[in-house]
Amino acid sequence: MRSQFILRCHLALLLAAALFSLPLFHTADTSVHASGSQSLFRGVGGVSALYQFDGALLARNATAEESALVSEIENAGDMTLLSSVEPSAQTGLKILLRSTAQLDANQKAKQAFVKAAQTWESVVSTPMTVIIDIDYGPNCFGNPAPPDLAGVTNPQILFGEGHYLEFLEHLLDNASTPEELELYYRLPQPVLPTDQGETFNVQVPSAVFRATGLIDRHATDDYNPPLYGPRPSIWINSTSPYDFDFTNGIDSSMFDFDAVVSREMGRVLGFYSTVGLVEAHPECPLAASSWDMFRVPPSATLDSFSTVERILTTGGNHFFFMGGTEELPLSTGLSDMGGDGNEPGHWKDDTLFGLRIGIMDPTIPMGKRQTVTRHDVKALDLFGYGIFPTGNNKPVISSVAGDLNGQVLTLSGSLTDADGDVLQAQVQLLDKKNNVLGQTAPFAIDVGILPSQFFEFEFPNMGNFPEATQVSLTIIDSRGNISNALKSDFTAGDAGGPRIKSAAYKTDKLIIRGKNLKAGVQIEINGVIIDPPSGIHPTKSGKDLEIEGTMQELNLRAGANRIRAIRNGLRSNVFVDVP
Repeated sequence: MRSQFILRCHLALLLAAALFSLPLFHTADTSVHASGSQSLFRGVGGVSALYQFDGALLARNATAEESALVSEIENAGDMTLLSSVEPSAQTGLKILLRSTAQLDANQKAKQAFVKAAQTWESVVSTPMTVIIDIDYGPNCFGNPAPPDLAGVTNPQILFGEGHYLEFLEHLLDNASTPEELELYYRLPQPVLPTDQGETFNVQVPSAVFRATGLIDRHATDDYNPPLYGPRPSIWINSTSPYDFDFTNGIDSSMFDFDAVVSREMGRVLGFYSTVGLVEAHPECPLAASSWDMFRVPPSATLDSFSTVERILTTGGNHFFFMGGTEELPLSTGLSDMGGDGNEPGHWKDDTLFGLRIGIMDPTIPMGKRQTVTRHDVKALDLFGYGIFPTGNNKPVISSVAGDLNGQVLTLSGSLTDADGDVLQAQVQLLDKKNNVLGQTAPFAIDVGILPSQFFEFEFPNMGNFPEATQVSLTIIDSRGNISNALKSDFTAGDAGGPRIKSAAYKTDKLIIRGKNLKAGVQIEINGVIIDPPSGIHPTKSGKDLEIEGTMQELNLRAGANRIRAIRNGLRSNVFVDVP
């Protein structure tokens, strides 16, 4: 009955639009080769550009010149279809990639695109096909590009005049859980209230319309020009430094290429917002994206969800409402319009929020691994995609290694989890006799959704635990399953570095014995490089040294002290002096 009501309302709105000759909005010269309801959709803008700033890759709205780079793909020449599948044979999302000859010449980049596509495919159960044209190199699909432009993505944004109620009907039909169905039922009708007025227009990437069934679920390679205008496309400029192998961490001077490509594919799949569009372009008709339908102020509740105004204005506080107690903050637009400085089709920047939410973070910093998370997957779920259910398998830690630098301990390693739903970790600090010195509460970690993952995270306050020489790590998944505990000793030094065998402090003098304790050696005590008033005095043999000073001058404490020698950038073992 409710679906019939929605459909009647939708038809009435379409009739009203026809009677009043409401125009279909489009900003690009697109041709639509379709009949029936498909002819009601038109391609619009929405092209995103990447740029490098302050050691990070960020996104912004593309200029007309930058948008033209991905709308003239015919200059790229023949394209290679990297993967194919018969739609009738697939069980979920299939992303077909069409690569350029420029990209084909770089196997590492090519395989990274394929792996990123496989990550998204692994979670979406909706049987559908998306085609994405991809390129990597200094030229953008055969077009000369500015060297300071890091990339361009065209999500193929479509505008649906009066399609809000029909979109809602398809969401209801596709709901997979009672909780999701209840949230969809509480979406406003017959129109969507926003802080800029009511709207019954929907503006989303074409992939979202495919997922919900408003247009053909299977994109084809048969149309030239393609249906709905230029196909979704991603170009990454090779002038930026990229690490193509995330399995051993990300080089500190490079960007995680898998993260960049995964984020841009997420943009194609639906992470898009119209926040600020009408402010910047008053001639545009008011429309909401699927993400905007759940974009609310912090005061929203399940009871008020059906009436609260959705936020389409730049600035303020925007939250993604998922129906429960958890609300995730979103980026709020350009700073010159009052926003937080980030394109609104993203989660809140982790540097502003304090916690990275998912791959759709607006910044990808150098030297950091970034992954698709369960939050990204949950958002796709509410956008209208079907999601493969997670199982109840116990995660397993395969390896863990600890590396202590000053007062910061970095834990890295690998884990396996068939369900890809690891959410938390817990750490015990142990002394050399395996006594527990302290234990953290379970804390959130970001290891992604793949069955096998590399992880790396830091503990910044190791100076508070001078007796600690090893850690014991466990991880926890979304169902509360706890992994095996795996230990790691972090006292080893660098190959070729100094060696400490003993240390003792008596009558204002610290005596350290070992090897390679020669001129130029630095001494670190409790995570701090000391600068004693009388200097450090090694013997000619390099087997011992003396340092005069008070306990305060040498950063020594009553009880245990952690001591390390550093020479020519190489670190000794960690020696713990326990009186």
